[in-house]
Amino acid sequence: MDAWLEAGLSASLWLQTSYPELLGLLQLVSDLGDFEFYLALMLFIYWTIDKRQGQHLAYTLAVGNFLINGLKHTLRGPRPFWLDASLGIEEEGYGVPSGHVTSATVTYLYLANWIRQRWAWGAAVFIIALMALSRIYLGVHFLHDALAGLVLGTAVFIGYLLWRQYAHPQFQELILGQRFWVAVGVPIALGFLYALVRLFQGGADTAVSGGAYVPAAELDGLESTISALAILLGLGMGFILEGSRVRFVVEAELWHKIVRYLLGVGVALGLLFGLSALFGQIAPETSPLWLQMVLRFVRYWLVAIWGAFYAPMFFVKIGLAQATPLPKMSGSVNKLAKTEKGKK
Repeated sequence: MDAWLEAGLSASLWLQTSYPELLGLLQLVSDLGDFEFYLALMLFIYWTIDKRQGQHLAYTLAVGNFLINGLKHTLRGPRPFWLDASLGIEEEGYGVPSGHVTSATVTYLYLANWIRQRWAWGAAVFIIALMALSRIYLGVHFLHDALAGLVLGTAVFIGYLLWRQYAHPQFQELILGQRFWVAVGVPIALGFLYALVRLFQGGADTAVSGGAYVPAAELDGLESTISALAILLGLGMGFILEGSRVRFVVEAELWHKIVRYLLGVGVALGLLFGLSALFGQIAPETSPLWLQMVLRFVRYWLVAIWGAFYAPMFFVKIGLAQATPLPKMSGSVNKLAKTEKGKK
């Protein structure tokens, strides 16, 4: 067995046997790294605290989510419980990099950079380390999986900072249609790249240790990457459309914020789980894989564009949020418009 795998396996076994009383706590910590938690957190920031920061964090995390799943499916690393069933906890999908650690790194470094207080940086480091410990303790990731997640998450965060400094001003100067097609083009380009990698890499080898888990991991890799692309597309389209057609204002009375958050999250979770049940009836496991993936894409796209665009529009329509009016035309422009109208 590879030395990295042996070291990671030994770490998980030692932690479980030495500190069994930590199981409940670290399982809770791990659960806070699930998609549903980040969905609720991103919507909370975007709808109730700071619109711009919510948009940037959500999209950065979505980019990280694609990279996580694309790399998992490319590297095809095993998980500890594949090699030692006594660890007792199983999750679907490949191991490296740790998605929980990557997402925690992106999220909490971003929040610390936003808050810009020493305690926030300390809290970010502590939460990231605790998330990594939980994944190793539970036996769902090796040490190097967690380290790879930390490196990837840090790289995504630094990439965001560079984009914010050097590319964002130019992006804002583009006309609406150009920004919209950039938002659409990014997931299309990433999806094309993913398809090329899958084509040239070929099928997975099941004649390895834990090979019985490989077919399920392959399916999970495809499903997770399709979901990530759908979220990227939905957020990109939604944020651009919101800025041109809605322009909702976060500031409002506290009860307005509470009601719109609870209402909006309720719809988002209804789409996420309700459509899962509905589409499961339309395309069960025995149906063609392409149909399952199309419906999966639609489900996650709807969740994303609801949060980014339709929910803010709905909040404005029912009076739970105000909208920033469009800037008035300048006098010269108004005069030109009147002149043109007179000519007609």
